[in-house]
Amino acid sequence: MFELRDPIEDDGECASACVVSVDTSYLEYVFKGYDLVNIRQQDSTVRVGLRYADTTNFLKANFYDGLRNAYLPCEVAIRVCNAQYFLKQVNPEYSLLIMDAARPLHIQQMMWDSLNMDADKKFNYLSPPYETSLHNYGCAVDLTIIDLSQNTLMDMGTDFDTFEKLSQPVYESRFLKTGELSQEAYYNRRLLRYAMTRAGFHSIPSEW
Repeated sequence: MFELRDPIEDDGECASACVVSVDTSYLEYVFKGYDLVNIRQQDSTVRVGLRYADTTNFLKANFYDGLRNAYLPCEVAIRVCNAQYFLKQVNPEYSLLIMDAARPLHIQQMMWDSLNMDADKKFNYLSPPYETSLHNYGCAVDLTIIDLSQNTLMDMGTDFDTFEKLSQPVYESRFLKTGELSQEAYYNRRLLRYAMTRAGFHSIPSEW
């Protein structure tokens, strides 16, 4: 997951991007009530595949009712678009793939209740519902890289939202030495971090 590092001034660049596409989920109506932007109306090359809009997530549950669009505050959306630009400078066949963006608080409550894990461990991966998280404000985004030439996700060493040490950047050196993390996966993680940090985000220590 990547979080917004520093705020930037709103220069009005998103004014024309605030028209919401055809509704696909009740969450579209929720997001209409806030000053959020559909990222693909800012940059149509950014791919979106929300893992909580179907059952391909660690909870095996659809929390987003089939939502197809990723919503972010304008300044965050601009920075994601910048990260896409930096990534494509490295390889034009690469694209960011957003797997989670703005998350309503009531969804966070549902996810917290559904996660069968000791509370002390939950805190490492999910904000409790009684505390708002950066995801609730749309200031955190979960994403990876897809190779469009092969239409495949690039190897990051683990899947999205994998609760194990192998997914944590702080242990990368150790797992490189043991061979549990390949050089390819390590390079891909560093490439993702390069694009995102250059655009003004920072990563968290528990997720690549």
